[in-house]
Amino acid sequence: MDHTAWLQNDTIKNNILFGSKFEEQRYRDVLFQCALLPDLAVLDAGDETEIGEKGITLSGGQKQRVALARGWQLY
Repeated sequence: MDHTAWLQNDTIKNNILFGSKFEEQRYRDVLFQCALLPDLAVLDAGDETEIGEKGITLSGGQKQRVALARGWQLY
């Protein structure tokens, strides 16, 4: 099984929502449960930070947390 998290060249927020309806409280709960709040706190644009080709590169752990958050958000 591949352990590489698949992310789009888009914002962190869009990678988590992945087209699902944005509900503020649920989204914040997902960020908390997936331990993404400390990561977002150090980024100037927070969850609006672009990742991929036009944006920043995330660490392997950060990519895994974003992918986990996507799964939790879509569940």
